[in-house]
Amino acid sequence: MTMDRQQQPTIIQINTRPRPQRRWIWVIVAVVILLILLVINAPTLQNG
Repeated sequence: MTMDRQQQPTIIQINTRPRPQRRWIWVIVAVVILLILLVINAPTLQNG
């Protein structure tokens, strides 16, 4: 029982660490989507 209690905090620490990294990934994904939308809209703006 004592071993389980010692392992739980380490699991919580591992789960809390990747959260900031995921934020950077979402920011990169958002920027890539915006760039793709600009590339798709650029020809239509030039033709129009």
